[in-house]
Amino acid sequence: MIREFFRTTYRATEGFGHSLIALLQIDLAIPDFTSLAKRAAKLGID
Repeated sequence: MIREFFRTTYRATEGFGHSLIALLQIDLAIPDFTSLAKRAAKLGID
C-alpha cells in the first residue's frame, strides 16, 4: 500500500492519489481518507 511505503497519513495518501491521477491525466475517482482508513481496518493492514 502506498501509505505504508511512504509512511504518510491517510489524508496525505489521498492527496498523493489526487496528484498522481492529475499528472497522469486519468479520470479516476480517489476515495477520501476516511474510506481508506475503513478499508485498511477491514483488511487488517493498520
